[in-house]
Amino acid sequence: MQYLKFWPFYLLLIIPVLFAACNNSANRYALRNSTTAAYINMIDTSGQYDTCELSHKVIKAYIANDTSFFRQLQANIKKQATKRANWDLWNSDIPLTKLQDLGADEAYRFVYSLMGTPFYEVVTVTKAGDSIKLHYFSFSRDYFTDIPTKSIQYTKGLQKNDWDELENKLSLGDFWRLKKGAGYRGLDGSDLTVFGYIKPNSTNGTSGRYNFVHRFMGSTLNDAFFLVYFKLIDQKKKWF
Repeated sequence: MQYLKFWPFYLLLIIPVLFAACNNSANRYALRNSTTAAYINMIDTSGQYDTCELSHKVIKAYIANDTSFFRQLQANIKKQATKRANWDLWNSDIPLTKLQDLGADEAYRFVYSLMGTPFYEVVTVTKAGDSIKLHYFSFSRDYFTDIPTKSIQYTKGLQKNDWDELENKLSLGDFWRLKKGAGYRGLDGSDLTVFGYIKPNSTNGTSGRYNFVHRFMGSTLNDAFFLVYFKLIDQKKKWF
């Protein structure tokens, strides 16, 4: 009980610590918010960036506390979560490990499908050190349960010249600078979705990269896809 008489002293010690912690936290939030706002303003005024991307709009709305924007975004999220077109692929739609989790230095994934069908062919090409591999996987999705059904799957090694040719065709197709979608879709044809990933490398200062591109019918990525689909995979083991 004798310690109770010292409680005012302990309280005096604790209050400055709590105040300093709250002050530091407030400073961190202020720095985060002011720097983000300055960056968004730089993007908006420079004319060098695509401000139509949803990610930009989300950050801008967050800074402005735009509740009407987030209500609409919430409605769109709920809608997409319950019903999407078969060509509107998400990583979770493909029963394979994400590129960034494969342990590869660089990886590309081509997903091909015919419009209006539940069939998909997925070709993943990875490079880890000197090891270059191709993984082929075809599957269908049940119209009623949406559960993937496996069909054909195999892995094979590739040569360095195969990898070099693929990288060259992707470069000529301007893969890394292409937008996610082209805003065009016809009534009949095929869909091609290409994922790309480069692992960050602190040794040589290379920053990581990731891109997702979907195109209907013609695309600047056709040459890269044709190389993979008609030359690199086993023609006797593919779906179509």
